Amino acid sequence: MKKNVSILLLVCTVLSLCFVACGHEHTWNEPTYDLPKTCSGCDETQGKSIKEMLKGEWKNDDSNTYLWVEFTDTGFSADMVVLGKKSGGYFAHKGSVILEGDVITLYEDDGDKYIYYTFEIIDDIIKLFDNDGEEWIKI
Repeated sequence: MKKNVSILLLVCTVLSLCFVACGHEHTWNEPTYDLPKTCSGCDETQGKSIKEMLKGEWKNDDSNTYLWVEFTDTGFSADMVVLGKKSGGYFAHKGSVILEGDVITLYEDDGDKYIYYTFEIIDDIIKLFDNDGEEWIKI
């Protein structure tokens, strides 16, 4: 009886793996701003989109005075932080995020370019570098 149950469980496991697996070697396309890494053969996804990796607050250094940028679903907000407090609107900016190649450019609502970054993705973690080559810190 134990042998029959073991064989039945083995057959069920093999069958379930056959139904879950798509049966080919994946060819992954790099993630885009809106989509995670995607297989070009079966559209299976893996990891996060660049937008998901960026979401949250970033700053350009570890002092009490720094440039702060928050990436959101709809774009970005930015401000200058002086002695731990945001400027209260004097240096505030909002706008959209455009991805071209390995460059992320932030455009203000009036169309002016605000700042740009190059980026590197390692294991679903994105690293941002400003135009001076300095790495930004995710808060």
